[in-house]
Parts: sequence; C-alpha cells; structure tokens
Amino acid sequence: MRVQCKMSTGTATVAVFDPACLQHRLEDTADWWSDEDEELQEINAGNVLFASTHVDGGYAITVDGSAAAESDGGVRALLRCASGRFFVGAGEQVPGEGVLPDTNYGGGTYVEVGAGTYLVVVRH
Repeated sequence: MRVQCKMSTGTATVAVFDPACLQHRLEDTADWWSDEDEELQEINAGNVLFASTHVDGGYAITVDGSAAAESDGGVRALLRCASGRFFVGAGEQVPGEGVLPDTNYGGGTYVEVGAGTYLVVVRH
C-alpha cells in the first residue's frame, strides 16, 4: 500500500486510522486526542497514527505500508485495520462528539487496504 493524497488541517496534525478501531471514542470530546495519555494509549493499541505538521494548512502526504517504508524517514506505527479501510486525513477528523470522519471538505480520504495489521509511514 502506497497512497499519496492531498488534505488540509486546522490542527497541524495528520491522522491515519480505521474508524472501526476508534469507534469506542465516538462519544468522547472532539479533542480527546490532545490529552497525551489518551493519544499514547490509542497509538500503543495500534488504533491511530498521529503526525504533526507543525503548521495548519494544505499538504500532499504519502502513506506507505510497503516493506521498503521500513528504511525510509517519516513517522511510523503498526496500525490495526478491522474494516478493510483506513482514513488518512486531518487530526480534527478523528472520531469524537458523535462525529465520524468526513471527506467532503478536503480533510482526508479513505484508502481500501483489507483487514490486517500494517506498518504505516507518513511523510510530508
């Protein structure tokens, strides 16, 4: 899996996750992931990868799940995928306050990958 996409963020953060793996966060506050302990809990569980862009704005990013990604730079994590698709997009699209990711306004895209566990690397 190697996907390039364009997205914009108002939280200076790119997030990659399977919404099914974060379903338990749906009723949390929208910014639950800004709490370092909560964020780290989900990263360590393999539910999400967060990558800071340091600045809000538009980005062209590459998400790489290929074996070659292991030796390249970037932010990496092993991610679980139960539904067969990942959402790649802005941090503000992480499930919370009853809202799931929305691709209608340039905040991200869905990538079909099949169920499994993937080494995901985000570069910008």
